[in-house]
Amino acid sequence: YVIGHCSLREDIRIFKLARIEKIKVLSESYHIPLNFSITSYMQNTLDLINPGKEYNVEIRFFHPASVWVSEKIWLPTQKIVWLKDDSIIFRAKVNGLTDIKRWVLGYGSLAKALKPKDLVDKLKMEIETMAGTYG
Repeated sequence: YVIGHCSLREDIRIFKLARIEKIKVLSESYHIPLNFSITSYMQNTLDLINPGKEYNVEIRFFHPASVWVSEKIWLPTQKIVWLKDDSIIFRAKVNGLTDIKRWVLGYGSLAKALKPKDLVDKLKMEIETMAGTYG
């Protein structure tokens, strides 16, 4: 992967090297903005897909996933609240919903997204599609 300026979207993006079809050496130089910080750019990213929009997510993880999730620092903004039934509420800021959606789906019925509504809706659609695939 490489982080670079996307001239199509006029934004900083993460590019997968295997998807780059052509490169061209230009005479002009690109100067990294003085206020750009790779640490800040990547801090709310679970994986390497970073569409940019920030969301506050809230996910409930049921036992035993609650233990697995609580044992790792996934994001620097994460907060975990333990509930009496040994489940947890995981809260964090994330950039985009693609990574977090995949993460939640990976825990199956041991995870339930609570917020934001966009994430809940995307998960519902994905699960309905999956049910059709296996139905």
